[in-house]
Amino acid sequence: MLTNGTQLKRVGYWRATAIPSWFDSLPYPSDRADPAWPEAERRRVLAYLKEHGRVHQSWMGYSRCRICGINNGCHDMTDGSYVWPSGYAHYIEQHTVKPPPHFIAHVLGRTGAP
Repeated sequence: MLTNGTQLKRVGYWRATAIPSWFDSLPYPSDRADPAWPEAERRRVLAYLKEHGRVHQSWMGYSRCRICGINNGCHDMTDGSYVWPSGYAHYIEQHTVKPPPHFIAHVLGRTGAP
C-alpha cells in the first residue's frame, strides 16, 4: 500500500482461515497476547492508535474479532508510516495483544517513552 509515494508497513492484520492468499503468512492474534506487557506502554500504544490514525481505506463489510467475534470496524487506518485495521486497538485493549517491537518503537519514538 502506498501513501504519498511511500510504502506503508502493515501491522495488526491476522490470519483468516477462510481466506487464502497473503493472509496465510499472518499470525493468529491469540499467539501475540501478552498479559505481562507493561500497562504504561500498552496505554501509550492504545492512545497513539486512537489519536493519530486517520482513515486510509474503507471496506464494505465489518471485520470480526478473531478472538471474541465482535464487529471490529471496516476501515484501514494510517499514520503515514504504518497501516492497521480500525479494530487493532480492540485487540490491544481487550485481549492484551502486543504489537511487534518495531511498531512499539515507532510509537514511542513519536510520543516519548512511557
